[in-house]
Amino acid sequence: MEDSDLNPAHAARQQQLNRYNRLTIYFPLLIMALIIIGIVGGMMWLVLAGDESGIANWREFTSATADLIIILTVLPLILIMALFPILAGVWIWYTWENRYPVETWLQRWIRKSDTFIGTNSGRLGKVAKTSADASITYRASVTRIGRIAEQSFSWLFPSAIKTTEEESNE
Repeated sequence: MEDSDLNPAHAARQQQLNRYNRLTIYFPLLIMALIIIGIVGGMMWLVLAGDESGIANWREFTSATADLIIILTVLPLILIMALFPILAGVWIWYTWENRYPVETWLQRWIRKSDTFIGTNSGRLGKVAKTSADASITYRASVTRIGRIAEQSFSWLFPSAIKTTEEESNE
């Protein structure tokens, strides 16, 4: 929505909000980005294009700064990742000490699933046996029909009969 679409009170409030955002959010971020780019650029320039006498010191300083940045970036991530196992341990300890209802709820669901599997495993076995029998019967019927067709039309394909007879003789 444009400022011209709003009534004058809303337009004034929107301009005030935009000015506030520029002064308190965008301007400080821009200043910090310029400072960081200036520091990193200056360090790179001093390391790569500096005179031979001070290069070793600047390389050590740059290496130390990079190490510090890596440590300060990774340390909060390590603490955050350690939070989940700590919370899991606290939860287990709390449920163990207080016999929290979660334990009984979990046991109830495990019992239900166990009885469900136990009652339905017999049915599953029957269904598997029925489907296997049907598959075997179908395959046997197809094979029998194929053999009958081979014998009935052997006069059309005499070479095919010879090869099957030769295979059976081997």
